[in-house]
Amino acid sequence: MDANDGANWGWQGYCYLMTKEHQKAFTAYQQALSLVPEPTDPQTWYGLGMLYEHYGSLDEAEKYLNNSLRFGRSRCSTSSAASAPTEAHEAYQRAVYTNERDPTYWCSIGVLYYYNNQYHDALGTSSRELQLNPALSEIWYNLGILYECCAQTRDAMDGERSRS
Repeated sequence: MDANDGANWGWQGYCYLMTKEHQKAFTAYQQALSLVPEPTDPQTWYGLGMLYEHYGSLDEAEKYLNNSLRFGRSRCSTSSAASAPTEAHEAYQRAVYTNERDPTYWCSIGVLYYYNNQYHDALGTSSRELQLNPALSEIWYNLGILYECCAQTRDAMDGERSRS
């Protein structure tokens, strides 16, 4: 990995976030921001917002999540799995009803399910994402993690083969 590439650091932060390695995720996202102070990829902002919520810094979380919204790919940021899972789920559902063909909304719901250890529900949302846009590598990554969580190793390997 190019140590001077902010986008790579952002993706590394996302990978750590998905595997619940929060401190490593935070460090990678901070490195991304030091290299690209105003990244236009909403994933970096969204990841930092989720981390700040995880650590209980809701004001900071709101700032980062609002930046995520500002840069396009709309994410539901009114609440998260860490602070208010019911409200987060309702917000995500409203977003899906607004535009059910946007795979990023389904991704958000899947992440919420994942953080609440509802792996089978998360698999369902990932399947919907896959139908909408099978070219998104994020979907395949999420599916691999979820299959692993559900002890479905064969499915994880089959998904990797079909992606290649």
